Amino acid sequence: MISGGVMVILWKQLSGGIFDLYEIVPGFILSSIVILLITRMDREPAAEIQEEFDRVQQSA
Repeated sequence: MISGGVMVILWKQLSGGIFDLYEIVPGFILSSIVILLITRMDREPAAEIQEEFDRVQQSA
């Protein structure tokens, strides 16, 4: 959310050409990229959390 918000603020200050694009679009794109990067860099969940997830998924 922070990256998208900062992008919206910065994008709003620029003008002309591609910068005339509605500022929420590049904000959404940047936020999505940051989410994917952080997810890839994060570690696997603890074994107990994974077991609980598996147990709940099996009961559904």
